[in-house]
Amino acid sequence: MIPARGFRKLIEYLLGKGRETWDVPPVSLLLSSVLLGWLVYRLVHLPEHIGLLGPELRELILIALVAYLPIVLIHELGHLFAAKVVGFRIRLLHVGPFVMERRDGDWQARFDIKTSLTGGQVRSVPVSLDHLRLKALFMIAGGPVASLLFALVAAVAAAYSSSSATFVHAAGLSSFLSLVLFAITILPLSGGGPRRSDGLLMLRLMRGGRGSDLLCASYACASSFSTEVRPRDWNPAWIPSLIAGGQPPADEFTGLLTAYAYSVDTGKIAEAGAYLDRARALPGCVPGDQSRSILLESAYFAARHRNEIAEARLCFDVAARSRAPVESLHVLRCEAAVLVAEGRREDALRTLQTANTIISRMTKTGDLMAECDLVHDLEVRAQNLHLAESSDQKLHHET
Repeated sequence: MIPARGFRKLIEYLLGKGRETWDVPPVSLLLSSVLLGWLVYRLVHLPEHIGLLGPELRELILIALVAYLPIVLIHELGHLFAAKVVGFRIRLLHVGPFVMERRDGDWQARFDIKTSLTGGQVRSVPVSLDHLRLKALFMIAGGPVASLLFALVAAVAAAYSSSSATFVHAAGLSSFLSLVLFAITILPLSGGGPRRSDGLLMLRLMRGGRGSDLLCASYACASSFSTEVRPRDWNPAWIPSLIAGGQPPADEFTGLLTAYAYSVDTGKIAEAGAYLDRARALPGCVPGDQSRSILLESAYFAARHRNEIAEARLCFDVAARSRAPVESLHVLRCEAAVLVAEGRREDALRTLQTANTIISRMTKTGDLMAECDLVHDLEVRAQNLHLAESSDQKLHHET
């Protein structure tokens, strides 16, 4: 086993001093590796085969297509198992177009062709912040380890099996694909977007410093989804790490939204508005699953804190046409803020009543408590609309 310092030196040697990643899309690397493996196979067996598109190749292609998503699933289950071992709570499992996500207090399954059809993801959040760096490292390493173990088991099955040639081909090809997936995820690769390979995240955690602080701060803030720690209870020192310049725009975008949540819950409204404006100003970097969230939050803030009614309505209507998955409570709270700003008291109260029904079914967490306060604030403002209307009517009768 290579010690952490030796692993770091090896990566620095391979990448070059001062460079952290190879900017290679993982899917492109996977396809290239499969093609290279096939070409090597054909060259080795060239004397035995004449046609490049013979029955054996068609069989191998079919096996690869059928086996690919299960191999990705095994990798993601490695992350999931490791997350459970260190006490993280699972919020999402995504394999190809299949997504299972915890939303509105329940697990929901969906088929989403707009997500990556070839990739996978596990989202988990810590319950305790003790030894967070080591726990995150263990959880991230779970995926590559699962891929490597499966590759070894499949290789042994192919080598010692007395079954049919089809089984041997399936086991051998599955071993190869799983080994390629292990290599792709263990190397510090970046696809140029918000996604980073497991190897890159592990390297940052082992190196320490700014990259490690950013990852740990992200996990620490996410604990509000699984514990009763509210955003206002976060360590203020985490926020500068999340919004620091020099990081990929997509990461900065997520950090700004996190800082916005912290500022709203602490009552620093001016700061919250500045974070929200910075997030919206970042060009072309909004992750797909957050495109609707930023519009909804812009609608809420414009209606509640800036009295920009037309802007709030525009943002909400655009968000309503989006199919990106968002918590129902988030949508209802933002819609109620727009309705209150428009003076539609009865509609706002009905919307807030629906929001409270959803709240009653959800597990109490810090994130939910912050949402409850925002919903209660809107209820008070909606009731004040009635008092203002009654006062205006009384004044009119007196005159």
